[in-house]
Amino acid sequence: MSKLRFIAALAALSFALASPAWQVKAGEWRWAKFSHMGGPAAGVVTGEGAQLTFNCYGDSAPSPFRGPHLMGLLPSAKRADPSSVLEILIDNRAVQIPVEFMEYDGAVAFVWRPDPKFDLGRMKSVITDLRGARQIELRVTDVSARLPVDGAVEALSGDPLQCP
Repeated sequence: MSKLRFIAALAALSFALASPAWQVKAGEWRWAKFSHMGGPAAGVVTGEGAQLTFNCYGDSAPSPFRGPHLMGLLPSAKRADPSSVLEILIDNRAVQIPVEFMEYDGAVAFVWRPDPKFDLGRMKSVITDLRGARQIELRVTDVSARLPVDGAVEALSGDPLQCP
């Protein structure tokens, strides 16, 4: 995926995640289910700007965006080594996910798509684990962000990676 298309997708996703519907009341953020680029999506954003979203873009989406994705942002990270992996800590158990990193507006953005190293079945297992999590954290090298768990069960019900 080109850098320009990656940034455009992330900017569109950031706009969707900035919706007031995500914020229950000042300082409280929760998971939500929504539609993005014609496909199902579920995600969370924190007050500090960390984001994690699962989605699947159908055939109506531009070519590089079709199919299931995990996208996100760690605002306090300035750089990520290309060999780095994203770690999602679910109840203090780390799951390492190979992702493509890119600097975006002073932060590190990332995207995952199914590949032989980490296929769709493994990501669906991560989603299942997130539904029942009591604690969720994103980590890239030495930077981490804690994500809320409120709303994860509802937002991740069904299959946010199922394309229309």
